[in-house]
Amino acid sequence: MDHSVIDTKELGDARNRYGPTAARSVSTEPIRLKTRTVDCHAHVLVPEAAEYIGAHGDMTALPFLKFSTPLTRETNVRQDQDRCVAMSDPADRLRVLDTQQGAVQRLVRNTGEVFGALSERQGQLQGLIRNSGTVFRTTAVRNRDLEATFRALPTFLTESRLTLDRLQSFSTNANPLITQLHPSARALSAALKPIAKVAPDFRGFFTGLRKTQVRGLSGLPALQRLLNTDLPPLLNQLVPFTRQLNPIISMIGRYQSDVTGFLGNATVATNAQISTEAGNLSHYIRSSAPLYPEDLAMFGPTAASEHRLAYSRSNPYPAPNSALDVINGLFTFDTRACSSPPGLTAQLGPDGTYVGNPVWDNRATFDTPQEMLNELKSTAFRDQTSTSSLPAVACRKQAAQPSLGQIPELTDFTHVYANP
Repeated sequence: MDHSVIDTKELGDARNRYGPTAARSVSTEPIRLKTRTVDCHAHVLVPEAAEYIGAHGDMTALPFLKFSTPLTRETNVRQDQDRCVAMSDPADRLRVLDTQQGAVQRLVRNTGEVFGALSERQGQLQGLIRNSGTVFRTTAVRNRDLEATFRALPTFLTESRLTLDRLQSFSTNANPLITQLHPSARALSAALKPIAKVAPDFRGFFTGLRKTQVRGLSGLPALQRLLNTDLPPLLNQLVPFTRQLNPIISMIGRYQSDVTGFLGNATVATNAQISTEAGNLSHYIRSSAPLYPEDLAMFGPTAASEHRLAYSRSNPYPAPNSALDVINGLFTFDTRACSSPPGLTAQLGPDGTYVGNPVWDNRATFDTPQEMLNELKSTAFRDQTSTSSLPAVACRKQAAQPSLGQIPELTDFTHVYANP
């Protein structure tokens, strides 16, 4: 078949067609594929290209080979023959040019104009040729680099596609979040406006901070000496000190209700006011000073065997909250005085035993000796002559108290030890 009619509609009823047909309309616009495609199409056999493409795919798996039939193979052979004529027969080439004589005429005419323009710019043309030679020599020297580039290009394109897909997925997921952040951004903008007002104050702060940095050159070494030299001995002493202090604080915590009551009573007792002769208000203490027989003397046959009077309920170590439980009697530390013996009974003698005695009379400085005796009878002895007649509440033994600190024990009064 002549190549001059091989791509024309006037091919007739020939089976091997390359040009437009009723079933195939060839567009005059460039065809843009929708996917990344390596075009392996060739009309001549290039061994190097076949070697490169063969390393990236199985040529026998191509559809036109895998699904070929005798008819398609016969057509392929016919196409090879036709293209061989088109590429090797000069007469066929001339006939094609004859069919395109208008285009050939324009080419020849424009060729003259091109060579005319080139002849006017010989220096530029020489530079272009030299530069082209340099480019091709550099390319030849770096052919291995170019080969590595083209080998890595498919992987780069694959990774780029994956990255772009991930970015698209990320943007799709992040878009709702960005939309939700719009109100927060507007609110933050309103919140930042007051900060702008205090910016001058911050400027002063940082100005002062620079001065602090200068002072730090001497201050930091001093602080380091304090932490490394002066403070460790003090901290070492804190351990034994706190071992002694913590039990005391624990004792105060055990008596917190009693301490609170004491503070409240002390406040009330000192809150009273009275007007002085000058008309000024002055505070005074509201209190009483009861007088008991035990305030007058120590009782006992001898100084070595002194005992409390039988009515005494004195307790030097009251238990916590013991003042709240008095309806059935007072808790007593030592109940030996509750019974007689060993509890004692004091009795007044006749008035003549005291009045007229120089030892007694010399103590009556404000009153007469008899008036002082009568006053003691009415206050300390409640107008009685014997302590056995004085009222006394029930006697109750105080329970053993737990100790504080390192040693756990129960004793009549609280023992306080250092913490372990």
